[in-house]
Amino acid sequence: MNLKIFTISGHYLGIAMLLSVAWGNLILNPLKAQTPSKIPTIIPAAVDDLPNDPNQLKTWYCNQGNQGILVEVKMVTNWQETMEMETNQWQCQEQLINIPDNAVQFSCESDENTINLITVTWLKGNEGKSPLKNWINTFENQNMACTIDLTNPFWN
Repeated sequence: MNLKIFTISGHYLGIAMLLSVAWGNLILNPLKAQTPSKIPTIIPAAVDDLPNDPNQLKTWYCNQGNQGILVEVKMVTNWQETMEMETNQWQCQEQLINIPDNAVQFSCESDENTINLITVTWLKGNEGKSPLKNWINTFENQNMACTIDLTNPFWN
C-alpha cells in the first residue's frame, strides 16, 4: 500500500489522512467502558441485621442514671472491663444511636497486627470530663494512641 499521495513540506499527506480517519473512528465509536458488578445498596436498619463480623465496628449505647455514652468498637475485646463499666454500674446495649453535632468524643487506636479502634462519645449528662479523661488514660496505658478534638470548648 502506497500512502504517498502528495508531499507537503517533506511530509506525507497520506499519513495525516490515515491518522485523521483513525481519530475520527475513536470519536464516532468510543471505547466501551466496563461496568462494575452491581454493588448491594441495602443498608441494614437494625443492629440485629448487621453481619456478625469481628472486623466491623460494633456500636453500644451505655447509660448510668442520667448519663449516656456511645461506644464504637473494632477489635477491642476487653473495652467493658477496661472502662470498668460493670463496676461503675453502666448498662450497655448494642444499639445504633444518632450522634448530635459537636458531641464530645475521643478515639483510641493501636495497630498490633490489626487495627484496634474505640471511639467514646458523651451523649448526655453532666460531669463527663472526668470519666472521659480517666478512660483516655486507661487506654493510653494499654499502648493505644488517643485523640480528642481540641477545638471543642469542652476540653478547655
